[in-house]
Amino acid sequence: MRKALKVTVAVAFCAAVCLFSMAYTGVISRNTVRSLLPSAALLPSVAAAESTSVNTIPVLLYHGIVSPHDKAENSVTLTAFRSQMRYLHAQGYQTISPEQYVQWEEGKHPELPLKPILITFDCNQTSALLTQGVLQEYGFRPVMYIVSGFADHAYGNYYMTWDGLRTLANEGWYMQFHAGPCGHGYITVDTPFNCDYDDTFKFTEGAKIGHRYYSQTFGQPAPVYHARVERDVAIGMKEISAFFHMPESQLHETCAVPWSDYGQPETSNIPWLGKYFAREFSVVFIQDNYPSAAQARKLHLRYRFEVDHPTTMTQFTSALDRKSVV
Repeated sequence: MRKALKVTVAVAFCAAVCLFSMAYTGVISRNTVRSLLPSAALLPSVAAAESTSVNTIPVLLYHGIVSPHDKAENSVTLTAFRSQMRYLHAQGYQTISPEQYVQWEEGKHPELPLKPILITFDCNQTSALLTQGVLQEYGFRPVMYIVSGFADHAYGNYYMTWDGLRTLANEGWYMQFHAGPCGHGYITVDTPFNCDYDDTFKFTEGAKIGHRYYSQTFGQPAPVYHARVERDVAIGMKEISAFFHMPESQLHETCAVPWSDYGQPETSNIPWLGKYFAREFSVVFIQDNYPSAAQARKLHLRYRFEVDHPTTMTQFTSALDRKSVV
């Protein structure tokens, strides 16, 4: 009996060690470990690998991967992306969810990895699918900031439709709001104003609303302008919520402002817009035109470092030390 007990204890210990190793390296989540080994006493090392007193969480912004169908300067080569993810993994960074980021910003002390990071992508560009192998290799789960208008229409194959976004969600990506049907309006030389829509959410032929849909009034009275922006956001949020079967409350955690334009004096100078975003979202990410720290906190603004084709490795590593509020 004693021999059998010793064997059982040894097997249980080995199982715990294996599960800890898998959790620590990101192969499985801590919640999975908890479900398999419900006794917290068996997992002291897992708890020790987490922190509730992190001072800085870097936030990275990507768009797509340079490829035959994506030559945009704000995309990166797959080689560069792989090097950047390899560096993050070697330095011990682990991705977190938007919910964890918000809880940390609000001082709620969520359990976090020792070196947390938020990796984000904007605009549901199809080339973002090319990152999957690298992300899976290092156990990273990014956030996609969705433009519902791009998912509705795709514009060739440059943007992912809802089916492409479902592929990412099934692979563990988090989904958040970027813009609605018109909020990041698509512009061509032939149709410079094509981002107003009718009740079927299709673009209205001959519409005279320009592509900076949120941050320009186009001469409309304030009540009309406000209603237009609020309607576009509401439609986009409902579309995302319905497609991914997620509560809308999750979509109010964070948002990424199109063109980093929240109505600041340097660009559109519409104070209402920043206040509106702050009312709707716990965290509002921007990349530039950053205000004072006091104003940033008031408007829930947080900084993201945009990684694009010209970004060097030195710039990338330096950005990891920058605080989200400056």
